[in-house]
Amino acid sequence: MIVKVQPNKPLTLSLQYPSAIEKQGKYGLQFLYTLENGDGLFVPPIAHQEIQSLHVGANEPFTLLKTIGQGNQAVWKVERIVTRPDGPQNAKQNRPASEVTLPAPKISTNGRAPVAVMQAPEVLQTRQSKAMAKQLIAAIDAGIAAIAYAKSQNFPLELTSRDICAIAISGSIQQFREGVY
Repeated sequence: MIVKVQPNKPLTLSLQYPSAIEKQGKYGLQFLYTLENGDGLFVPPIAHQEIQSLHVGANEPFTLLKTIGQGNQAVWKVERIVTRPDGPQNAKQNRPASEVTLPAPKISTNGRAPVAVMQAPEVLQTRQSKAMAKQLIAAIDAGIAAIAYAKSQNFPLELTSRDICAIAISGSIQQFREGVY
C-alpha cells in the first residue's frame, strides 16, 4: 500500500531502510521509502532532504508533516520522536553522562575463557547511539586485549583515548556500511 501524506496531518512513521529509491513519476523526481510495515511512501526531493538530514535509522520513529505555505507551496517538517523507556518521569534522562551508572557486564564463555560483555546503557535513546556505545565499549575491550598481548610479546604499546575513539569510529563506519546497527 502507498501511504498518502495529507496537508496539516502529521504522520508517525518508521522506515524499514534508512535510504530511499529515486523514481521519476508524473510529478517529477520522487523518493520511495519502504516503511517498517512494508508500505511505501513517496516524497518529493525537499522532503527526502529533510528526512536524510535527520539521519533517521531503520525502525526509528519520526513525524512527517506537510503544510501549505506561501504561493501554495508545500513545506515539509520532519522531527525525531524521542522515546523514553520509563516514560517522561524518568529522572535518568536529565543526568549528565558522568552520573550514568552502567549495567554490570554479562559473562560469556563462548567455549573459551570467560569474557565480560558490556551492554549499552539504557539511557541511550536511539539505535545509532546504542550501536556507537557498543562500538566504543568494544574498542576499549580490544585495546585492553591488544595491550595485554603486546606486553606478553615484550612489545611496548600504549593507547590513548584518541586511539580508542579512532577504533570505535572505524567499527561504527563498518557497521553503517553493512547496515547493522
